[in-house]
Amino acid sequence: MHSELINFMGEPCDYQKSKIAVLPVPFERSTSYLQGTAAGPQAIIGASCNVELYDIELNDEPYRHGIYTLPPLSFPKDEPAQTSMNHIEKAVTSMLDDGKWPIVLGGEHAISYPVFLALQKKYPYLSVLHLDAHADLRDRYLDDPFSHASVMRRIRDHCKNIVSIGIRSISQEEANYIDREHPVIHYAHQIYEKGLPIKNILDELTSQVFITFDLDAIDPSELPSVGTPEPGGLHWYQVVELFKNVFSQKNVVGADIVELMPDKINIHSDFWAAKMIYKMMGLKFQR
Repeated sequence: MHSELINFMGEPCDYQKSKIAVLPVPFERSTSYLQGTAAGPQAIIGASCNVELYDIELNDEPYRHGIYTLPPLSFPKDEPAQTSMNHIEKAVTSMLDDGKWPIVLGGEHAISYPVFLALQKKYPYLSVLHLDAHADLRDRYLDDPFSHASVMRRIRDHCKNIVSIGIRSISQEEANYIDREHPVIHYAHQIYEKGLPIKNILDELTSQVFITFDLDAIDPSELPSVGTPEPGGLHWYQVVELFKNVFSQKNVVGADIVELMPDKINIHSDFWAAKMIYKMMGLKFQR
């Protein structure tokens, strides 16, 4: 199937035999500072072909569990946002129906809402582990309820079991909402002062977890190629340690990685994203 496409990690795999399905979603409609997230999925897939297949920490080659990369979704320029959201949800539902563990590559963070909807239908006790620099809790942004800046608000319309990590930039509207609704947020400055409270995070999640990972959660000194590079973020080994614990103690039912904005200078950002995704795959299916 689709042999002309580059497979994540560069190793061929038959769809029927794969445990993991990678879905590129080059959706970009509401980015508000820098533009270019539509190129993120292809940049990650391209970089993955240069990531070593053997993982030192896991003593394993995770690609052997079977990784298949689906064709990227396409979005007509003038397509209504709701139509695009439905398109994404249907594609993820199809992956789940086929028994695949879904990894969705964005694109802007708005895509996480339909990914969540597809997962929640299959996993009714779903919780969300949200890594981000921004709370994304505006009810709408620039009069758009499906904006990247509103994605966690839309998810909270359906699910309050959300744990946000690395947040370090919010609006007054969001501050008011947080004071009123008390979502679970571990702010970046608190993590800097006291460390990552992994035990608390595990207690705050249900047994079924969807990871939505906006790459601007990472400190821009380490991963600069994002639309809004906020100083003071998380680092590689902090995230790896968090994921080791989450994957070992919870059922991580799917993940998305969004908001990479590739550029020709900071190509290490593409590689960082690809290697972290491969690490997640290895943690999910470690022997």
